[in-house]
Amino acid sequence: MTADLTLAGDWATKNKNYSVNLSSNNILMNFEGSIKYKNFDKIRKAGPIITNSCFPNLKNSIFNLANNHFMDLGLKNAFINIKNIKKKNFKYVGFGKNLRDSRKELILKINKKKIAIIGCCESQFGISKMNKGGVAEVGPWVVSKILKLKEKCDYIIVSIHGGLETSPWPAPETRDLYRSWINAGASIIHGHHSHIPQAWEKFKKGYIFYGLGNFCVDPENWKDHENNLWSVVVDLYFKKKIEIKIRNFEIKNKNNSVLVLPVQNDQKCKKYFQQVNSKFHNEDIFEDIWNELSIQLFNFFGKKYMKWNNLPIKTQAKEIVKSLLQKEQNNNYLYYYHMLALDSHRLMLKNATSILCGEKKYKSKEKIKRLIKKYCYL
Repeated sequence: MTADLTLAGDWATKNKNYSVNLSSNNILMNFEGSIKYKNFDKIRKAGPIITNSCFPNLKNSIFNLANNHFMDLGLKNAFINIKNIKKKNFKYVGFGKNLRDSRKELILKINKKKIAIIGCCESQFGISKMNKGGVAEVGPWVVSKILKLKEKCDYIIVSIHGGLETSPWPAPETRDLYRSWINAGASIIHGHHSHIPQAWEKFKKGYIFYGLGNFCVDPENWKDHENNLWSVVVDLYFKKKIEIKIRNFEIKNKNNSVLVLPVQNDQKCKKYFQQVNSKFHNEDIFEDIWNELSIQLFNFFGKKYMKWNNLPIKTQAKEIVKSLLQKEQNNNYLYYYHMLALDSHRLMLKNATSILCGEKKYKSKEKIKRLIKKYCYL
């Protein structure tokens, strides 16, 4: 039976041709990066610039545009994307001409039910302001919006671009935030940004998918870990209650084209989720994972981007001179913002430094290190 609405993960094919073997009456995905048009103006940011060469050729696509790459080529280019999205009769959430407009919900009517979709992302470059266009930053407004929508809608979906990359487990604070949205009245949390499949759970009357993984991306750019090249797809059926069906899709590279196909033998995927979800629901192990991962991420890139490396005085002097000569001293502020504005990075810094300064007690455990090594990639 064809799904009423299908949730998919991240879409970022760049300039590759693609073929996607998926059918649904509606498909909600994260459109990671705008299409490049003439006279674009790249924004100043920390991190890579990601673009797409065309829109997905999938019937009734709905794009969450609230992410850290849709604004990479500037506001003018973003508005041209919006114009063409409308021309192709696609729908979108998470972007607008100002703060209020970017938070506007999309309402679908399916099987005589009203389904509201909200799009938002953790704070990053390109977020909307009071009088400036951009993507919708997550905040307390999400709960207010849910409370208002549940008075007139049957189901509410929050599509959120956030959470830790490289890890199948969210931060505890992220888990608590998403659960609070279910408590407020949301039915489904559609998470993306992790680029690998993350834990999922049925929580009270709703479902939380913390990160579906890469749905359709250029596999040449994601070869560093096998879990970058498959994702979870969730089929939703809107009846008296929401019914779900979970499928796993893999990404292949054939003749320089991206192929997205259902996983034929998904026992490996099922085993993956048995392990990931069991650790997620064990509070002690989940907390230990978060502590160990925070320290490893802090040592891997956190203190580097925050310029907290304990470099020798001579090396620091050379770096300062180099920075001045290249007139890149202001770039440091880009990295500071990147680390402090994004909730997941800030939570990692907070947790790691609380352990390192002795405010929080944690002693590394070999079994937790083995879990991190097996399931995360740094």
